[in-house]
Amino acid sequence: NMLENKKVDLFLAAINQYTQSNVVENVEKKVNGKDFISWGENNQYPKFLWDLYSNCSTLQTIVNGTADYVCGDDIICNVPNFQTQVNKKGETIGELIAKIAVDYIIFGSFAIQVIRNINNEVSELYWIDINKLRSDEKNEVFYYSEDWNKSYGRVKTILYPKFNPKDSNPTSIFYFKGNKTRTTYGTPIWSAAVKNVQIENAITDFHLNEISNNF
Repeated sequence: NMLENKKVDLFLAAINQYTQSNVVENVEKKVNGKDFISWGENNQYPKFLWDLYSNCSTLQTIVNGTADYVCGDDIICNVPNFQTQVNKKGETIGELIAKIAVDYIIFGSFAIQVIRNINNEVSELYWIDINKLRSDEKNEVFYYSEDWNKSYGRVKTILYPKFNPKDSNPTSIFYFKGNKTRTTYGTPIWSAAVKNVQIENAITDFHLNEISNNF
């Protein structure tokens, strides 16, 4: 019988032993020739967190709801210059705190640009997008860029010193991070759930692809 002379190798596997992780690690490292500390693989960790937030309805609901609790029904400011608005854009203290609350929950940190007038008085406060900010190791100098996606040699940055009440810098950065570790950047309070958020997004994408291709 011809079938008896043939050997067939049959491999059965219920689970593929090779798995690939797409989780971007929250690593910090010094870049050769640069004074700022890279935040995540390819300096893209905050963008990774923002993309997760933008694409996960569950995470958005939790973050936005928590930020609403932070702001409450009203925010009362007892500083005369900031009782009506905090900058020339006309933003109120409530609008500023709403922005930094969202950043703190997503990224574990937030930043405010502090502007002084000619009398060396704090005159304006502006929210700074954490996604566009990097820092030296000790959070003494901050680097702002509209696009960190470019190669390091092509990234254009603006340098700001750390805010100090006793300094006279016309503009500086007040930076706050919630984690008590020695890391340069903050750690989001939901960092342990990053994989869960990725799974939810992947399931949503899977079902969308199924529907788009008529199952």
